Amino acid sequence: MLLTVSASLWAGNAAQHHGINAPTAQKKAPAEMKPDFNSEPVKFMGRIYKCYHDWKIDEGIALFTEGIAVINKIHAANPHAEIKDKGLKLNKAYQIKSTLHTLGGMLYHRKTLTAVRKSGLKEDGFILDKIKAGKEITDQDLEELAGKIDKNDLASTGSSYLLKGKQEFLAAVKADPDNPAPHFHLAELYKTMGDSQSKQEAENHYYQSARLALKEGDPKAIDRTLDLLKALNPASPFIKKLEALKL
Repeated sequence: MLLTVSASLWAGNAAQHHGINAPTAQKKAPAEMKPDFNSEPVKFMGRIYKCYHDWKIDEGIALFTEGIAVINKIHAANPHAEIKDKGLKLNKAYQIKSTLHTLGGMLYHRKTLTAVRKSGLKEDGFILDKIKAGKEITDQDLEELAGKIDKNDLASTGSSYLLKGKQEFLAAVKADPDNPAPHFHLAELYKTMGDSQSKQEAENHYYQSARLALKEGDPKAIDRTLDLLKALNPASPFIKKLEALKL
């Protein structure tokens, strides 16, 4: 995995799955110099991830929309068409489509939580304090906020973005069933929703993400996912399934 992300995104970075590096630090470039997907798909997807990381959500969604329109046409003609870029580890059209849908889902999920934060709910006080102090808001902060928010508040402030994020992750799974990233993010999304049925879905997708990551050659995925599952539900049946994969 080539991108540096927080622990909560260990399997969730679709760009990592395809060997894509995030853009390196450099002098600020004019907005019009953004990469072109057709000629620089790696840089283009790296820019989308950077927008996610830097909280430039709307800019990232605009780039995602542009990129997915291009790859959809290529995919419709030939899902196994090769995308030419030396930075790509997995370069088939269906794999890139899965990557883009996962990145889109990541953006929409984050937009859900930022929509809740902007709604003025009392639960977001600790985040506002961090903003005033000039501190970075982390993924763990958002997870803590999601845990404090009543599901009715979530439904009234960000349900459309939550649904869109879910749709993008499911589209990513459909495009490339072997990609662990969308499963991980589906688990994170379902965990945000908080009800018992969603909790079960989260457990299942955590398991699927670890199983597929192990298949890709990442044995540490099992232990990381076991920690997440035990924190979510110590009695989860998927804990034993994951432990069996270690044998």
